[in-house]
Amino acid sequence: MLAPQCGCRQPSSVSVLCFMVPLEGRVRVIGVLVSALLLAGCSIPEKIAARNEAEKSADSYKQCMAANATTPKRCEELRLSMEATERKRDSIDTDLKFKPAEPDPDYGHPR
Repeated sequence: MLAPQCGCRQPSSVSVLCFMVPLEGRVRVIGVLVSALLLAGCSIPEKIAARNEAEKSADSYKQCMAANATTPKRCEELRLSMEATERKRDSIDTDLKFKPAEPDPDYGHPR
C-alpha cells in the first residue's frame, strides 16, 4: 500500500513524517541543507592549502635553525615568513555562522 504523498510502502515512523511535512517544506529544507554544505566546503580547500604552506615554511625554518644553531639571525627572514603563513592559516574561517533574524517591528505599540 503506497502512501499518497511520499511513496512510503510500509507504515513506519518515516511514513508518518511523510504525512506531517508537506512536499514543498521537505524540498526547501533539503535545499537549505545542501546550500549550507556547499558554502561550508568553499573555504576548506583554501584552509588545507594554507596549512600545507605553513608546514613547509615551518620545516624550512627548522632546517635553517638546525644548520645555523649558533647564528639564529640568519634564519630571521624564514621565521617572519613562517609567522606570516601561520597568521594566514589561522585567519581562514571554516565555520558557518548563523545570525538569528531580528523580530519584525511592532508599529502598533510605540516604545
